[in-house]
Formats: sequence, C-alpha cells, structure tokens
Amino acid sequence: MRSRATRDPTRDERTLRSTPGGSPRGRTRAVRPPRGPLPAILRLLCVGAGGTALCACAGTGQSGDESWRSVWKDAPVTAQQVIEIRSVAGVRAIPRADQVSAPPVVAYGDGADSRLCGKTPEGPLHVSFDAALPDGLDPKFVLTAGGAILVEGTSRWALFSSDGAPRAAGVKAAGVLRLQPERNLCLAPNRSGTLTAFDLSDGSPKFDVALTFGAAYERRMIALANGVLRVASVERTLDPHAGIAPRQFLLEVRNLTDQRGEGLAAGEVLTEPIADLTGESRHFACALRRGQWTFAVDNAICRVDESCALTVQWNGAFEPRFLSVDEAGRMYLLARVERRMELWLVRSDGGRVYAAPISDDAGEPIAPPIVGYGHVAYVLTRSHAAAVDQTGELLWSCKPAGPVAGAGVTADDHLLIAAGGELGWIDPKGAWQTLYDFGPRSVRTPPVLTERGDVLLATDERLYALTTKPPE
Repeated sequence: MRSRATRDPTRDERTLRSTPGGSPRGRTRAVRPPRGPLPAILRLLCVGAGGTALCACAGTGQSGDESWRSVWKDAPVTAQQVIEIRSVAGVRAIPRADQVSAPPVVAYGDGADSRLCGKTPEGPLHVSFDAALPDGLDPKFVLTAGGAILVEGTSRWALFSSDGAPRAAGVKAAGVLRLQPERNLCLAPNRSGTLTAFDLSDGSPKFDVALTFGAAYERRMIALANGVLRVASVERTLDPHAGIAPRQFLLEVRNLTDQRGEGLAAGEVLTEPIADLTGESRHFACALRRGQWTFAVDNAICRVDESCALTVQWNGAFEPRFLSVDEAGRMYLLARVERRMELWLVRSDGGRVYAAPISDDAGEPIAPPIVGYGHVAYVLTRSHAAAVDQTGELLWSCKPAGPVAGAGVTADDHLLIAAGGELGWIDPKGAWQTLYDFGPRSVRTPPVLTERGDVLLATDERLYALTTKPPE
C-alpha cells in the first residue's frame, strides 16, 4: 500500500458548444457533432437541453385512475396537481448551495445527492488504521456518526469505534441502514420483517418497530426525526419460480413513543400510524428531503407532503432507475427512455432543463445522480464517471483504471471516487489525482469524509481510515 503522485488515466473528454450566437446561459444548447468517427467509449454522454419530445402517456400513476391508494384507509388517492413534463429553453442557473455542517450518516445523504462535508484532502494520505471485517460481510457502504463507524453489507453489518476497534456485528434483511447520531442508534431491517434499533456503543438491541407487510418488503429508505418514522419499501421476490414480478411499493409514516410518552427510550416502543401511500410499478426510485418524499415510478414523478398527501405528479415517458433532489426541489432522474438511458433535470414546474443520453457502452448507472454544491450532476456507471453542468453541457467524462465502487462530491467541487484499487479525485476540469493506491485490493464502498477530514472506505476484507497526518 502506498501513496502515489498525479497520473493521467485513460480519459475521454468532450466539450459541447453553444450554437452560433448563443450564450452559455439563457439559450437552448445544441450538440456540435464531432468530426470523423469516434470509438463508442467517447459517446458516454451526448447532451441536449431540448432532448427528445415527451408524450402524455397513460400508465401507472396517471391522474384519474386508482393507482395510488391508502392501505390503511382502503381508499384511492388523487394528485392535487398534475403537470406534464416538457422541454424548456432559457435555462437559468441557481446559486451555489451552502456546505452542510455535519457529515452524512446515510449512504447517499439528504436528497440522495451524495454531498460530503469538507474539502478534498490535501497532500498524500496515510493509513490511520485498518481493521478486519467479518467473513462474508460483502461491504456496500461505510456509515459514520459520532464515535461509531458502521460497515453495511448485503445481509450483515459490522460496528467499529472511531479508532477501528470492533464493537459488534449482526445480520440484516433486505434494505438500508439508517444512523440516528442524536440518539446513538442505528435502525436496521431484520429478517422477521420488523425494524430493529440497536445501540451504536455496543450493538445491543433497544427496540423493534413493526412495519407494514413485514418481511415481504425491502426497506429502501428509512428516516426518523422528532419521533416520526418514515419508511419507503418495495415488494420483494419471495418465490423466483412463481413467474410474477413484484410491483408494489409503499410509503408509510408512523409516530414512535415509549410507554411513558417521553420519546424513544430503551424499552417497549409504541407505534401510531399517521399516513401511507401505495402503488404499483415495475420500477421505483425515491429521495427524501426535509421530510418530503419525491419518488419516481414508470411514467411519473410524484411528491408527497409529510402526511403522505400526493401534492404534485409530473407525467412523462420513462422507466426510472435512480432519483436525486437538490435543495431547490429540482429533480435529477436517471431513467430509460425508449431504448437508451438518460439523465434528466426537471424543475418543480415540470420544465425539463436537459436530457443527457448515456451510451449503452458505459453500462447501467450504479447510484443516484450525485449533485454538487454548484449543482453539477455526476453520473456513475461501473466503468465511467461523467459530469454535466446546470445547463446540460458535458463538462468531462472519465474512465478510471478499475471498476467504480462509488463516489461523493466535496465542498470544493471535486468528485472523490473509489475505483479498482485506488482512491482518487476528479477536479472540475476532469483531471484525475490518485490519493491512495491499495495495490491488488479492490475498494468496495464509496468514500466517506469524517468531521476531521479523514476518509473511510472498505475493501472485501478490511475497513480503512486514511488521513493526511503523517505516521509517527
């Protein structure tokens, strides 16, 4: 293991120019075709602000049918406002976002935007500590809060102290983990179909919460604030031989209190249903910001308020894969449109700022669109990373030396990325810098920044903390 200086990986880069007489902002952009043939790998993104025409299509979620329902009330739900997604011109950028004051404690952060707290580490990195992971963990994410580090796997988790000392390990069901640093808890779906809260100090269970449909559903998003629990779930494939693909999804909101009515304490916890919303779709993606869900299903994006009331529905023609939402409520959608994958930026008024086609040669996206503080959107596939600005111009595309495990965007607009056996960053011009080389070991998780600027990530067998502080 060693630090390594700057290098130039295999990288492809195209700049999309405005039409003659156009300006970088305020006019629709057009793609200038390259001269001569290009290898397929150079066609990762081909961005146009107008993109393909949209149709108002029938299907899941269209206003007037009974696709949306309340399970608890056994009643149909209708959107308060229905908007057709349309291409718009005269794009105006929005101001840079403020840096968050605390590190993310969920895999993708608020709004699924993958923003990291702090700037890119300067100088060579050194191993602060490394710790062995339990056999068969299959790490997917590293989460951190306070004095705890949690490595989340497919069906297991491992808990460590901030210096890498092992604390506990356990099993989990299909779904994500959610840290609650203010209560020193982690919420984890378990195999009995409930949600278990365990102590981040020692991994001991504190209480269970029953969820609708139990083990038949995968818990895609979990949030707990001010005693209110929000969970987004999708139906699982329980019998692969049944020949019926699961299509149901569910949003539910519950109040959580203990027997004394004093909030969540160790002991028995009472749950009170507040609201729910369910529907049917082959594809489902969601993001949660300030207690409000935005979710995408086949041919529709929807937003619900804190009580699961369906406030807005945006109709289009697409099959969603991933969704992110920025602080202005703009939606970044990765979706399959006809036979190709595209990145859309959709405003709250239904205006589609751009549609960025992604070449099939780049592969399928592996994460929600990363949204920088300056609102550059980053797309990750297993083999590529690419950046698109607010107006739909391709800033750069890059093919790292190994398979992409994940990335996050720093406060100084660098993409901190783990690929193959390297941790590196890509600057706003698309130049790659290697921060640390793990040699033959492949990184398996997106990098996470701690409050003091260390980087946490995991390989198949070990958890690593990297720091700029030289070893003693």
